[in-house]
Amino acid sequence: MSNAKLLVIDDEPGFGESLADWFTPLGYQVSEAASGAEGVELALAQRPDAIILDILMPGMDGFAVIRALRENDLTRDIPIVVWSVTSEDLSSRLRGLRFGADYILLKSKELHELEEVLRRTLGRRKPASASSPATLSASLSASLSAVSARGLIYDPDEVLVYRDGVRLNVELTPNEASLMHCLWENRNHLTTRDDIAASVYSDVQNREGVSNEAMDRLVGRLRTKIEPDPKSPRYLQTVRGFGYRLAPSGQPFNHEGG
Repeated sequence: MSNAKLLVIDDEPGFGESLADWFTPLGYQVSEAASGAEGVELALAQRPDAIILDILMPGMDGFAVIRALRENDLTRDIPIVVWSVTSEDLSSRLRGLRFGADYILLKSKELHELEEVLRRTLGRRKPASASSPATLSASLSASLSAVSARGLIYDPDEVLVYRDGVRLNVELTPNEASLMHCLWENRNHLTTRDDIAASVYSDVQNREGVSNEAMDRLVGRLRTKIEPDPKSPRYLQTVRGFGYRLAPSGQPFNHEGG
């Protein structure tokens, strides 16, 4: 993703500079913050495309930074890659994921893994401009031949969502896109929590440890982007005790939904 803006939040002297030396020649714009509080301030001011975050920092640690960013509407969708020595600890990895991190990586001098994660993450954040034409990709031709233009349509190739034939002006984070893809593949059928864990958290070493609360928050964030009224969802329905069901036509479902 050319000219993508990265924000590095780490109190280790010279760490941000070393990342800038690596990523700037690749076309990234790198900013640095030496504390958690400064990082939150810069994230609000700059709206970076991705954040690389340390956990062990004095004062406002990385967990507090994740929470602050996810609770603010201006920053809640920015991908966060935790790059920290605490990634060796399973409880720390799970805590970071439950707070809302997108990836948890072990800090090292080898940056190729971090580079690949950023490439994949930013490559899936394709903005949908309200002023651009709502042209569906060729991969949707079969769907359009069988599905009315009214209702919800997802284009997995372009990571775009259409409602009633109009492309929504939303950006999906990598986890939201994985969830939407999983739901779309199983549309009109039950998608269990195990299905979501296998699809959305496939890069997590211990995806069984992903909490139901983390999945519910992810579903809630997706609803705010695709539903006319997230509090009364028409398309992404809850099947209580089992999982979720994506109903592109918005039709009612027999199980409890909401």
